[in-house]
Amino acid sequence: MRVLRTTLVALAACLAVHGSVRAQEEEEVMEAPVLKAPSLRPDAHMHPPYPADADGEPARVLLQITIDAGGRVREAIVLSVDREGERAARFSELAFQYVQGLTFQPATRDGEPVPAMVRFEVFFDPPDHEHVEAAAPDPRHHEDAAHTHDDEADQRTASERALEPFSATAVVAPNDISASAIDLTGEEMRLRPYISTGDLLNAAPGFFSIQHAGGGKANQYFLRGFDADHGTDVAFFVDGVPVNAVTHGHGQGYTDLHFVIPELVQRMEVRKGPYYGEYGDFATAGAVNLVLDSEKPHSSLSLGGGTYRTFRGLTILSPKTDGVKPLIAVEVFGTDGPFQNREDLLRVNAFARTSFDLRGRTKLSLTGMAYVNDWNASGQIPLREV
Repeated sequence: MRVLRTTLVALAACLAVHGSVRAQEEEEVMEAPVLKAPSLRPDAHMHPPYPADADGEPARVLLQITIDAGGRVREAIVLSVDREGERAARFSELAFQYVQGLTFQPATRDGEPVPAMVRFEVFFDPPDHEHVEAAAPDPRHHEDAAHTHDDEADQRTASERALEPFSATAVVAPNDISASAIDLTGEEMRLRPYISTGDLLNAAPGFFSIQHAGGGKANQYFLRGFDADHGTDVAFFVDGVPVNAVTHGHGQGYTDLHFVIPELVQRMEVRKGPYYGEYGDFATAGAVNLVLDSEKPHSSLSLGGGTYRTFRGLTILSPKTDGVKPLIAVEVFGTDGPFQNREDLLRVNAFARTSFDLRGRTKLSLTGMAYVNDWNASGQIPLREV
């Protein structure tokens, strides 16, 4: 043992000498910090109670939460919820209250606790909801797909199951449409900055929307690398109503989407390629349908400004009434743009919709929209030169 210990000490000394010599010969290299994501404490793996006044169907709320260095939730923002109107507001409020009471193992940087911002999903399962095993595991219940209801592991109580660790994994719907068709909702559309509906289109893979000659002109659209100009080869719809101008001096199919307030877009249905004849002769490169909201969880007022004397104001009114669901929105936007000849743009949008729930899942909506846009186009010759 004494000989072995002496040998180990000598070996360690050799390694230390070799390491010091090598450190002198080579430049010092900064090591990347070791980061560790936050995690729920073992005693926090519980699902929130299902509200008694809900519709009896499972619900999912996706939040963005900020966790401080002590593991406490300091801020929570709802990114999406699989409900609409009052039901969405109800589940969002419950999810917000639930995460405020959670305690996490904080994120660490080289072993030191640090604040972190993560996405967190909250699932609401009704008491009588029965889980049906599938070929793949359901992330909402965190059970192994190889287990069956006859296994001993499934004989545990509900409270024992709730203590299982779980990961924040999204529930993916079955892929029953082709890769050329995509529907975008919620945070998928709004993670990028936007001030117009044209900006939202950039969230669709393979779709690019740009703006030239000022904000009073229609965007220029590119789909799968195909230059569709200002809408000539892409069919655009708003709630199923075609908006391409059949005859226009700037080109057949000209489409100005500035009349759509981006905050009111609930879903964006994008179809890429010439495979969808049902969308008409403008769908050479593809088609886009913008589905607008019928109600909002709450009313809101937002004001913003920036360089080039840019300003934007938006008011959304969504009062809660029985039977009738009114939604009113007004947007005012202005900018001079980055031009020597000031753009002097002023755009005003007004939107009003009243929705009625009829029998079953039938709904009737009456919609009115107004749009005014005035600006000085850039890149054009003055009238005196014509």
